[in-house]
Amino acid sequence: MAKIARKDKNVNNHYQGGEVVTLRRLMRKKGAGASAANALQNRLQGASLRIARALSKRRAGMHEMGIDFGVDAGRRIRVIEVNSNHPQFHPLKTPDRAMYDRMLSYARSYGRKTAR
Repeated sequence: MAKIARKDKNVNNHYQGGEVVTLRRLMRKKGAGASAANALQNRLQGASLRIARALSKRRAGMHEMGIDFGVDAGRRIRVIEVNSNHPQFHPLKTPDRAMYDRMLSYARSYGRKTAR
């Protein structure tokens, strides 16, 4: 998923007018093809897993993380922040319901009570 800031804002927060879209839709909007979108998605997934594994080794009980990335003009991936305290995924409900449902299922599987 990708969050896009409103034109007059520096933040992409959903509640401050940011838009949540699929990565594929964002890449199309930027003029990139399906292969470029797949390549970027694979790179983001790999980076996410490396970060999650590294942090999980240092602190037990980190079942979920929200990792915010930025991608610069050269398509280099930059980590902006990692949130480990119940990341919010309800903004995903509209653009990708299947992903939203899968995330809820994972959260419930390890006992998260606030997963809705």
